[in-house]
Amino acid sequence: MIGFSQSNTYPGQVWVKLKPSFTLMEFNMYLNNDVALDKDWQRLVKELKISSIHHPFKSHDADVQRIYKVHFSYQIDPAFASAEINKLLDVEWAEPCQVYKTFTTPNDLDNKQSGYFNMLQASAAWTMKGTSLTTIAIVDDAIQSDHPDLAANIYTNPKEIPGNTIDDDSNGYVDDSHGYDVAASDTDVRPPTSLALLMLHGTHTAGIAGGVTDNTIGMASISYNTVRILPVKSSTLPIILTHVEEGIDYAVTMHPDVISMSFGGSDTSIIKTMKTLLEAAHKNGIMCVAAAGNEGQEIVTYPAAFDHVIAVGSVSIGDTVSSFSNYGNFIDMMAPGEKIYSTLPGISYPYGIQSGTSMSAPMTAGLVGLMRSINPNLTSNQLELCLKYSCDNIDKQNPTLIGKLGKGRINALKAMECAGRNAIGHVDGGGEITIFPNPSQGQLTLILPPNWPKATLKVFDILGRIVLNQQLQTSDSRIETNLAGGLYFFQITSNASFKVLKVVVD
Repeated sequence: MIGFSQSNTYPGQVWVKLKPSFTLMEFNMYLNNDVALDKDWQRLVKELKISSIHHPFKSHDADVQRIYKVHFSYQIDPAFASAEINKLLDVEWAEPCQVYKTFTTPNDLDNKQSGYFNMLQASAAWTMKGTSLTTIAIVDDAIQSDHPDLAANIYTNPKEIPGNTIDDDSNGYVDDSHGYDVAASDTDVRPPTSLALLMLHGTHTAGIAGGVTDNTIGMASISYNTVRILPVKSSTLPIILTHVEEGIDYAVTMHPDVISMSFGGSDTSIIKTMKTLLEAAHKNGIMCVAAAGNEGQEIVTYPAAFDHVIAVGSVSIGDTVSSFSNYGNFIDMMAPGEKIYSTLPGISYPYGIQSGTSMSAPMTAGLVGLMRSINPNLTSNQLELCLKYSCDNIDKQNPTLIGKLGKGRINALKAMECAGRNAIGHVDGGGEITIFPNPSQGQLTLILPPNWPKATLKVFDILGRIVLNQQLQTSDSRIETNLAGGLYFFQITSNASFKVLKVVVD
Protein backbone atom coordinates (compact mmCIF):
# COMPACT_ATOMS: atom_id res chain seq x y z
CA MET A 1 0.00 0.00 0.00
CA ILE A 2 1.57 3.28 -1.07
CA GLY A 3 -0.19 6.58 -0.30
CA PHE A 4 0.16 9.54 -2.66
CA SER A 5 -1.42 12.93 -3.07
CA GLN A 6 -3.00 12.82 -6.53
CA SER A 7 -6.70 13.23 -5.81
CA ASN A 8 -9.78 11.51 -7.19
CA THR A 9 -13.35 12.71 -7.13
CA TYR A 10 -16.36 11.05 -5.62
CA PRO A 11 -19.02 10.07 -8.22
CA GLY A 12 -22.47 11.61 -8.13
CA GLN A 13 -21.62 14.38 -5.64
CA VAL A 14 -20.38 17.97 -5.71
CA TRP A 15 -19.91 20.68 -3.11
CA VAL A 16 -21.88 23.86 -3.75
CA LYS A 17 -21.62 27.13 -1.87
CA LEU A 18 -24.84 29.08 -2.32
CA LYS A 19 -25.08 32.84 -2.14
CA PRO A 20 -26.81 34.22 0.97
CA SER A 21 -29.84 35.12 -1.12
CA PHE A 22 -30.58 31.46 -1.90
CA THR A 23 -31.57 28.93 0.75
CA LEU A 24 -31.74 25.17 1.10
CA MET A 25 -35.48 25.42 1.71
CA GLU A 26 -35.96 27.17 -1.61
CA PHE A 27 -33.92 24.57 -3.44
CA ASN A 28 -35.82 21.66 -1.93
CA MET A 29 -39.05 23.36 -2.93
CA TYR A 30 -37.73 23.53 -6.47
CA LEU A 31 -36.82 19.84 -6.43
CA ASN A 32 -40.32 18.91 -5.27
CA ASN A 33 -41.96 21.16 -7.86
CA ASP A 34 -43.66 23.12 -5.09
CA VAL A 35 -42.80 26.40 -6.79
CA ALA A 36 -42.08 27.44 -10.34
CA LEU A 37 -38.53 26.52 -11.16
CA ASP A 38 -36.08 29.05 -12.43
CA LYS A 39 -35.38 28.01 -16.02
CA ASP A 40 -31.67 27.44 -15.46
CA TRP A 41 -32.29 25.40 -12.31
CA GLN A 42 -35.04 23.50 -14.06
CA ARG A 43 -32.70 22.58 -16.90
CA LEU A 44 -29.96 21.39 -14.53
CA VAL A 45 -32.24 19.35 -12.31
CA LYS A 46 -33.29 17.39 -15.38
CA GLU A 47 -29.93 17.34 -17.15
CA LEU A 48 -27.88 16.24 -14.12
CA LYS A 49 -30.73 14.18 -12.61
CA ILE A 50 -30.27 15.97 -9.29
CA SER A 51 -31.91 13.94 -6.52
CA SER A 52 -31.17 15.90 -3.37
CA ILE A 53 -29.18 18.63 -1.70
CA HIS A 54 -28.29 18.68 1.99
CA HIS A 55 -26.09 20.54 4.44
CA PRO A 56 -23.79 18.01 6.18
CA PHE A 57 -21.86 20.41 8.43
CA LYS A 58 -22.66 21.26 12.04
CA SER A 59 -20.23 24.17 12.33
CA HIS A 60 -21.83 27.53 13.09
CA ASP A 61 -19.34 29.38 10.90
CA ALA A 62 -21.26 31.63 8.50
CA ASP A 63 -19.31 30.57 5.40
CA VAL A 64 -19.47 26.85 6.24
CA GLN A 65 -23.24 27.13 6.74
CA ARG A 66 -23.69 28.00 3.06
CA ILE A 67 -21.87 24.91 1.73
CA TYR A 68 -24.10 22.04 0.58
CA LYS A 69 -23.61 18.65 -1.00
CA VAL A 70 -25.59 18.06 -4.21
CA HIS A 71 -26.35 14.48 -5.27
CA PHE A 72 -26.93 13.64 -8.93
CA SER A 73 -26.58 10.80 -11.44
CA TYR A 74 -23.43 8.66 -10.99
CA GLN A 75 -23.12 8.52 -14.78
CA ILE A 76 -22.32 12.24 -15.03
CA ASP A 77 -18.78 13.56 -14.67
CA PRO A 78 -18.54 15.60 -11.42
CA ALA A 79 -16.27 18.15 -13.16
CA PHE A 80 -18.97 18.73 -15.78
CA ALA A 81 -21.68 19.00 -13.12
CA SER A 82 -19.60 21.52 -11.16
CA ALA A 83 -18.98 23.62 -14.25
CA GLU A 84 -22.69 23.72 -15.10
CA ILE A 85 -23.78 24.55 -11.54
CA ASN A 86 -21.13 27.29 -11.36
CA LYS A 87 -22.98 29.14 -14.13
CA LEU A 88 -26.03 29.74 -11.94
CA LEU A 89 -26.51 33.18 -10.41
CA ASP A 90 -27.46 31.71 -7.02
CA VAL A 91 -24.14 29.83 -6.73
CA GLU A 92 -20.92 31.27 -5.30
CA TRP A 93 -18.92 28.22 -6.41
CA ALA A 94 -19.21 24.50 -7.05
CA GLU A 95 -16.51 21.82 -7.01
CA PRO A 96 -16.33 18.00 -7.15
CA CYS A 97 -16.19 16.12 -3.84
CA GLN A 98 -12.58 15.05 -3.47
CA VAL A 99 -11.36 11.68 -2.21
CA TYR A 100 -8.08 12.07 -0.32
CA LYS A 101 -5.28 9.55 -0.10
CA THR A 102 -3.05 8.87 2.86
CA PHE A 103 0.69 9.52 2.83
CA THR A 104 2.08 6.19 4.01
CA THR A 105 4.59 3.63 2.78
CA PRO A 106 4.57 0.52 5.05
CA ASN A 107 7.75 -1.24 6.18
CA ASP A 108 8.68 -4.38 8.11
CA LEU A 109 7.91 -4.81 11.79
CA ASP A 110 10.42 -3.21 14.16
CA ASN A 111 10.28 -2.05 17.75
CA LYS A 112 13.14 0.44 17.89
CA GLN A 113 12.25 4.04 18.68
CA SER A 114 15.48 5.27 20.24
CA GLY A 115 16.91 6.65 16.99
CA TYR A 116 14.34 9.33 16.24
CA PHE A 117 13.64 10.11 19.90
CA ASN A 118 17.35 10.71 20.43
CA MET A 119 17.56 13.12 17.51
CA LEU A 120 14.61 15.06 18.95
CA GLN A 121 16.21 15.10 22.43
CA ALA A 122 12.92 13.65 23.66
CA SER A 123 14.19 12.20 26.95
CA ALA A 124 15.37 15.61 28.15
CA ALA A 125 12.15 17.23 26.92
CA TRP A 126 10.04 14.71 28.85
CA THR A 127 11.65 15.78 32.13
CA MET A 128 10.03 19.19 31.61
CA LYS A 129 6.49 17.99 30.86
CA GLY A 130 3.63 19.56 32.77
CA THR A 131 0.16 18.42 33.79
CA SER A 132 -2.15 20.19 31.33
CA LEU A 133 -3.80 18.01 28.70
CA THR A 134 -4.15 18.79 25.00
CA THR A 135 -6.86 17.33 22.76
CA ILE A 136 -5.65 16.25 19.30
CA ALA A 137 -8.25 15.32 16.70
CA ILE A 138 -6.98 12.59 14.37
CA VAL A 139 -8.96 12.88 11.12
CA ASP A 140 -8.19 9.60 9.38
CA ASP A 141 -9.60 6.31 8.07
CA ALA A 142 -10.27 4.58 11.44
CA ILE A 143 -8.76 4.24 14.90
CA GLN A 144 -8.57 1.10 17.06
CA SER A 145 -9.62 3.08 20.12
CA ASP A 146 -9.61 0.02 22.41
CA HIS A 147 -5.95 -0.77 21.67
CA PRO A 148 -4.14 -1.13 25.05
CA ASP A 149 -1.62 1.50 23.99
CA LEU A 150 -4.38 3.97 23.02
CA ALA A 151 -7.42 3.37 25.23
CA ALA A 152 -6.26 5.33 28.27
CA ASN A 153 -5.47 8.38 26.12
CA ILE A 154 -8.70 8.44 24.09
CA TYR A 155 -10.74 11.60 24.59
CA THR A 156 -13.93 11.41 26.64
CA ASN A 157 -16.67 13.94 25.93
CA PRO A 158 -17.71 15.14 29.41
CA LYS A 159 -21.02 16.51 28.15
CA GLU A 160 -22.23 13.29 26.50
CA ILE A 161 -23.89 10.37 28.28
CA PRO A 162 -22.87 7.23 26.33
CA GLY A 163 -25.52 4.89 25.00
CA ASN A 164 -28.65 6.91 25.79
CA THR A 165 -29.33 7.76 22.10
CA ILE A 166 -29.60 11.43 23.01
CA ASP A 167 -27.48 14.30 21.76
CA ASP A 168 -26.76 15.50 25.30
CA ASP A 169 -24.39 18.31 24.33
CA SER A 170 -26.53 19.46 21.36
CA ASN A 171 -23.60 19.41 18.96
CA GLY A 172 -25.51 17.52 16.26
CA TYR A 173 -23.96 14.11 17.01
CA VAL A 174 -25.64 11.45 19.16
CA ASP A 175 -23.61 9.53 21.78
CA ASP A 176 -20.22 10.80 20.58
CA SER A 177 -18.54 10.06 23.89
CA HIS A 178 -15.22 9.00 22.34
CA GLY A 179 -15.19 10.52 18.85
CA TYR A 180 -17.39 9.83 15.85
CA ASP A 181 -17.55 8.00 12.53
CA VAL A 182 -18.69 10.74 10.17
CA ALA A 183 -18.63 8.37 7.19
CA ALA A 184 -21.17 5.95 8.65
CA SER A 185 -22.85 8.40 11.05
CA ASP A 186 -22.26 6.25 14.12
CA THR A 187 -19.99 6.13 17.16
CA ASP A 188 -17.75 3.17 16.27
CA VAL A 189 -14.46 4.70 15.15
CA ARG A 190 -12.65 1.35 14.81
CA PRO A 191 -11.93 -0.32 11.46
CA PRO A 192 -14.13 -3.28 10.54
CA THR A 193 -12.41 -6.52 11.55
CA SER A 194 -12.35 -7.69 7.94
CA LEU A 195 -10.50 -4.51 6.88
CA ALA A 196 -8.15 -4.09 9.86
CA LEU A 197 -5.05 -4.92 7.82
CA LEU A 198 -6.01 -2.34 5.20
CA MET A 199 -7.46 0.44 7.38
CA LEU A 200 -4.41 0.75 9.65
CA HIS A 201 -3.40 4.31 8.88
CA GLY A 202 -5.40 6.15 11.54
CA THR A 203 -4.46 3.76 14.34
CA HIS A 204 -0.78 4.20 13.51
CA THR A 205 -0.92 8.01 13.38
CA ALA A 206 -2.94 8.12 16.61
CA GLY A 207 -0.24 6.12 18.40
CA ILE A 208 2.48 8.46 17.18
CA ALA A 209 0.62 11.53 18.44
CA GLY A 210 -0.71 10.12 21.70
CA GLY A 211 0.06 6.48 22.40
CA VAL A 212 0.13 5.56 26.09
CA THR A 213 3.69 5.92 27.41
CA ASP A 214 5.46 4.35 30.38
CA ASN A 215 2.93 1.50 30.67
CA THR A 216 5.49 -1.35 30.17
CA ILE A 217 4.02 -2.42 26.81
CA GLY A 218 4.42 -1.59 23.15
CA MET A 219 5.61 1.88 22.30
CA ALA A 220 6.04 5.43 23.56
CA SER A 221 4.76 8.63 21.99
CA ILE A 222 6.43 12.02 21.83
CA SER A 223 3.60 13.57 23.87
CA TYR A 224 4.21 11.27 26.89
CA ASN A 225 0.59 11.10 28.13
CA THR A 226 -0.03 14.84 27.84
CA VAL A 227 -2.67 14.47 25.10
CA ARG A 228 -6.09 12.99 24.58
CA ILE A 229 -6.85 11.63 21.11
CA LEU A 230 -10.21 12.55 19.57
CA PRO A 231 -10.85 9.84 16.92
CA VAL A 232 -12.57 11.10 13.78
CA LYS A 233 -13.26 8.17 11.44
CA SER A 234 -13.57 9.73 8.00
CA SER A 235 -13.79 6.86 5.53
CA THR A 236 -15.80 3.82 4.52
CA LEU A 237 -12.97 2.40 2.40
CA PRO A 238 -9.32 1.44 2.95
CA ILE A 239 -6.39 3.56 1.70
CA ILE A 240 -8.57 6.54 0.71
CA LEU A 241 -10.53 8.98 2.86
CA THR A 242 -14.07 9.53 1.61
CA HIS A 243 -15.44 11.99 4.19
CA VAL A 244 -12.57 14.32 5.07
CA GLU A 245 -14.62 17.52 4.98
CA GLU A 246 -17.25 16.09 7.32
CA GLY A 247 -14.43 14.88 9.57
CA ILE A 248 -12.83 18.31 9.83
CA ASP A 249 -16.24 19.84 10.48
CA TYR A 250 -16.83 17.42 13.38
CA ALA A 251 -13.39 18.21 14.78
CA VAL A 252 -14.07 21.95 14.64
CA THR A 253 -17.42 21.40 16.34
CA MET A 254 -15.63 19.58 19.19
CA HIS A 255 -13.03 22.36 19.41
CA PRO A 256 -9.83 20.36 20.04
CA ASP A 257 -6.52 22.15 20.50
CA VAL A 258 -4.97 20.52 17.43
CA ILE A 259 -6.19 18.79 14.26
CA SER A 260 -3.71 16.31 12.75
CA MET A 261 -4.17 15.54 9.05
CA SER A 262 -2.06 12.86 7.38
CA PHE A 263 -3.62 13.08 3.93
CA GLY A 264 -3.85 15.47 1.03
CA GLY A 265 -4.34 16.29 -2.59
CA SER A 266 -2.64 18.50 -5.17
CA ASP A 267 -5.62 19.46 -7.33
CA THR A 268 -5.96 23.16 -6.53
CA SER A 269 -9.19 23.47 -8.49
CA ILE A 270 -11.27 21.56 -5.94
CA ILE A 271 -10.19 22.70 -2.50
CA LYS A 272 -12.55 25.56 -1.65
CA THR A 273 -14.67 23.50 0.76
CA MET A 274 -11.61 22.25 2.63
CA LYS A 275 -10.15 25.76 2.78
CA THR A 276 -13.36 27.19 4.22
CA LEU A 277 -13.50 24.53 6.94
CA LEU A 278 -9.87 25.06 7.95
CA GLU A 279 -10.36 28.82 8.05
CA ALA A 280 -13.19 28.15 10.51
CA ALA A 281 -10.78 26.04 12.57
CA HIS A 282 -8.24 28.86 12.65
CA LYS A 283 -10.88 31.40 13.65
CA ASN A 284 -11.69 29.09 16.58
CA GLY A 285 -8.07 29.03 17.72
CA ILE A 286 -7.45 25.45 16.61
CA MET A 287 -3.94 24.54 15.47
CA CYS A 288 -3.85 22.51 12.24
CA VAL A 289 -0.96 20.23 11.24
CA ALA A 290 -0.76 18.39 7.90
CA ALA A 291 1.53 16.00 6.05
CA ALA A 292 3.43 17.46 3.10
CA GLY A 293 2.96 14.51 0.73
CA ASN A 294 4.93 11.53 -0.53
CA GLU A 295 5.86 12.18 -4.16
CA GLY A 296 9.46 12.99 -3.24
CA GLN A 297 9.24 16.13 -5.35
CA GLU A 298 8.70 19.87 -5.13
CA ILE A 299 4.94 19.50 -5.31
CA VAL A 300 2.51 21.66 -3.36
CA THR A 301 -0.18 19.66 -1.57
CA TYR A 302 -3.30 20.60 0.34
CA PRO A 303 -4.33 20.97 3.12
CA ALA A 304 -0.64 21.33 4.07
CA ALA A 305 -0.10 24.41 1.88
CA PHE A 306 -3.08 26.39 3.20
CA ASP A 307 -2.47 29.45 5.34
CA HIS A 308 -2.63 28.69 9.06
CA VAL A 309 -1.79 25.01 8.48
CA ILE A 310 1.62 23.68 9.54
CA ALA A 311 3.10 21.69 6.63
CA VAL A 312 5.45 18.92 7.78
CA GLY A 313 7.89 16.97 5.62
CA SER A 314 9.88 13.87 6.55
CA VAL A 315 13.53 13.29 7.39
CA SER A 316 15.58 10.23 8.23
CA ILE A 317 17.42 9.67 11.51
CA GLY A 318 20.45 11.28 9.85
CA ASP A 319 18.42 14.45 9.06
CA THR A 320 18.52 13.88 5.31
CA VAL A 321 15.20 14.45 3.59
CA SER A 322 13.35 11.19 3.07
CA SER A 323 13.34 10.03 -0.53
CA PHE A 324 9.54 10.03 -0.53
CA SER A 325 9.02 13.43 1.13
CA ASN A 326 7.78 16.47 -0.74
CA TYR A 327 9.63 19.73 -0.22
CA GLY A 328 9.33 23.34 -1.30
CA ASN A 329 8.45 26.84 -0.18
CA PHE A 330 5.19 25.71 1.40
CA ILE A 331 6.98 23.53 3.97
CA ASP A 332 7.04 24.88 7.54
CA MET A 333 9.22 22.25 9.20
CA MET A 334 10.45 18.68 9.00
CA ALA A 335 10.05 15.77 11.43
CA PRO A 336 11.05 12.09 11.59
CA GLY A 337 8.95 10.04 9.21
CA GLU A 338 10.99 6.93 8.41
CA LYS A 339 10.40 3.59 10.14
CA ILE A 340 8.18 5.01 12.87
CA TYR A 341 6.98 2.37 15.32
CA SER A 342 3.40 2.65 16.53
CA THR A 343 0.08 0.96 17.15
CA LEU A 344 -1.79 -1.09 14.52
CA PRO A 345 -5.39 -2.33 14.47
CA GLY A 346 -6.52 -5.93 14.86
CA ILE A 347 -7.89 -8.34 17.44
CA SER A 348 -4.38 -9.09 18.74
CA TYR A 349 -3.60 -5.35 19.10
CA PRO A 350 -0.36 -5.44 17.10
CA TYR A 351 2.38 -2.89 16.47
CA GLY A 352 4.45 -2.09 13.41
CA ILE A 353 6.40 0.53 11.55
CA GLN A 354 5.27 2.84 8.79
CA SER A 355 7.09 5.48 6.81
CA GLY A 356 5.72 8.65 5.27
CA THR A 357 4.95 12.28 5.89
CA SER A 358 1.81 10.81 7.47
CA MET A 359 4.07 9.91 10.39
CA SER A 360 5.80 13.30 10.52
CA ALA A 361 2.57 15.25 10.98
CA PRO A 362 1.31 13.46 14.15
CA MET A 363 4.88 13.51 15.52
CA THR A 364 4.70 17.30 15.31
CA ALA A 365 1.14 17.42 16.65
CA GLY A 366 2.20 15.28 19.61
CA LEU A 367 5.06 17.66 20.33
CA VAL A 368 2.54 20.51 20.46
CA GLY A 369 0.72 18.59 23.17
CA LEU A 370 3.93 18.19 25.14
CA MET A 371 4.61 21.93 24.82
CA ARG A 372 1.13 22.89 25.98
CA SER A 373 1.47 20.66 29.04
CA ILE A 374 3.72 23.28 30.65
CA ASN A 375 2.08 26.36 29.16
CA PRO A 376 -1.56 25.80 28.13
CA ASN A 377 -2.10 29.53 27.63
CA LEU A 378 -0.01 29.65 24.47
CA THR A 379 -2.15 30.43 21.42
CA SER A 380 -1.92 28.44 18.20
CA ASN A 381 0.06 31.28 16.59
CA GLN A 382 2.48 31.35 19.52
CA LEU A 383 2.92 27.59 19.42
CA GLU A 384 3.65 27.73 15.71
CA LEU A 385 6.34 30.36 16.24
CA CYS A 386 7.82 28.32 19.05
CA LEU A 387 7.92 25.18 16.90
CA LYS A 388 9.49 26.94 13.93
CA TYR A 389 12.21 28.85 15.70
CA SER A 390 13.25 25.96 17.92
CA CYS A 391 13.95 23.77 14.89
CA ASP A 392 17.45 22.49 14.14
CA ASN A 393 18.93 23.74 10.89
CA ILE A 394 19.51 20.81 8.54
CA ASP A 395 20.82 22.69 5.49
CA LYS A 396 24.24 21.07 5.84
CA GLN A 397 22.72 17.61 5.45
CA ASN A 398 20.58 18.77 2.48
CA PRO A 399 22.66 21.33 0.52
CA THR A 400 20.52 21.09 -2.62
CA LEU A 401 17.28 21.86 -0.76
CA ILE A 402 18.20 25.02 1.13
CA GLY A 403 15.10 27.19 1.57
CA LYS A 404 12.75 24.30 0.80
CA LEU A 405 12.64 22.61 4.22
CA GLY A 406 10.95 25.29 6.28
CA LYS A 407 12.77 26.23 9.46
CA GLY A 408 14.42 22.82 9.77
CA ARG A 409 13.76 19.69 11.84
CA ILE A 410 11.74 19.85 15.06
CA ASN A 411 13.65 19.64 18.34
CA ALA A 412 11.53 18.62 21.34
CA LEU A 413 13.92 19.93 24.00
CA LYS A 414 14.33 23.35 22.41
CA ALA A 415 10.58 23.58 21.83
CA MET A 416 9.92 22.78 25.48
CA GLU A 417 12.49 25.31 26.65
CA CYS A 418 10.79 27.91 24.48
CA ALA A 419 7.28 27.09 25.68
CA GLY A 420 8.27 26.70 29.31
CA ARG A 421 9.91 30.11 29.49
CA ASN A 422 6.75 31.88 28.28
CA ALA A 423 9.02 32.79 25.41
CA ILE A 424 6.63 33.45 22.57
CA GLY A 425 4.32 36.40 22.38
CA HIS A 426 3.69 39.85 21.00
CA VAL A 427 5.59 41.96 23.51
CA ASP A 428 3.72 44.81 25.22
CA GLY A 429 4.15 47.89 23.08
CA GLY A 430 5.47 45.89 20.15
CA GLY A 431 2.30 45.56 18.13
CA GLU A 432 2.98 42.85 15.57
CA ILE A 433 6.66 42.65 16.50
CA THR A 434 7.56 39.39 18.23
CA ILE A 435 10.74 38.67 20.16
CA PHE A 436 11.74 35.45 21.87
CA PRO A 437 12.90 33.94 24.05
CA ASN A 438 12.07 36.62 26.59
CA PRO A 439 13.66 36.21 29.11
CA SER A 440 16.62 35.36 26.89
CA GLN A 441 20.09 34.03 27.53
CA GLY A 442 22.04 35.98 24.97
CA GLN A 443 20.50 34.71 21.71
CA LEU A 444 17.04 35.69 20.54
CA THR A 445 14.88 35.94 17.44
CA LEU A 446 13.14 39.12 16.38
CA ILE A 447 10.20 38.88 13.95
CA LEU A 448 8.99 42.04 12.22
CA PRO A 449 5.75 42.68 10.31
CA PRO A 450 5.96 42.11 6.51
CA ASN A 451 5.95 45.86 5.86
CA TRP A 452 9.16 46.21 7.92
CA PRO A 453 11.64 44.40 5.63
CA LYS A 454 14.62 46.34 6.97
CA ALA A 455 15.02 48.02 10.30
CA THR A 456 17.58 49.33 12.79
CA LEU A 457 17.89 47.84 16.26
CA LYS A 458 19.24 49.86 19.17
CA VAL A 459 19.48 48.25 22.60
CA PHE A 460 19.56 50.45 25.71
CA ASP A 461 20.41 49.32 29.22
CA ILE A 462 18.52 50.41 32.33
CA LEU A 463 20.67 53.58 32.52
CA GLY A 464 19.79 54.59 28.95
CA ARG A 465 23.17 53.71 27.44
CA ILE A 466 23.29 52.20 23.92
CA VAL A 467 24.85 48.74 24.25
CA LEU A 468 23.99 47.37 20.80
CA ASN A 469 23.32 49.00 17.44
CA GLN A 470 22.79 46.95 14.26
CA GLN A 471 20.81 46.64 11.04
CA LEU A 472 18.13 43.94 10.71
CA GLN A 473 18.18 42.67 7.14
CA THR A 474 15.24 40.24 7.18
CA SER A 475 11.77 40.04 8.67
CA ASP A 476 13.06 37.43 11.13
CA SER A 477 16.54 37.89 12.55
CA ARG A 478 18.47 35.78 15.05
CA ILE A 479 20.58 38.03 17.22
CA GLU A 480 23.58 37.27 19.41
CA THR A 481 23.40 39.93 22.12
CA ASN A 482 26.11 38.77 24.57
CA LEU A 483 24.48 41.02 27.16
CA ALA A 484 24.87 40.73 30.90
CA GLY A 485 21.81 39.78 32.90
CA GLY A 486 19.24 42.52 33.42
CA LEU A 487 16.44 44.56 31.85
CA TYR A 488 16.96 46.15 28.43
CA PHE A 489 14.97 48.27 26.01
CA PHE A 490 15.01 47.27 22.33
CA GLN A 491 14.24 50.16 19.99
CA ILE A 492 13.35 49.03 16.46
CA THR A 493 13.10 51.73 13.77
CA SER A 494 11.90 51.33 10.17
CA ASN A 495 11.28 54.39 8.00
CA ALA A 496 9.15 56.68 10.16
CA SER A 497 7.92 53.93 12.49
CA PHE A 498 9.54 52.69 15.67
CA LYS A 499 8.70 50.46 18.64
CA VAL A 500 10.35 49.97 22.01
CA LEU A 501 10.25 46.52 23.63
CA LYS A 502 11.26 45.47 27.14
CA VAL A 503 13.49 42.39 27.18
CA VAL A 504 14.93 40.48 30.13
CA VAL A 505 18.31 38.77 29.86
CA ASP A 506 19.05 36.22 32.57
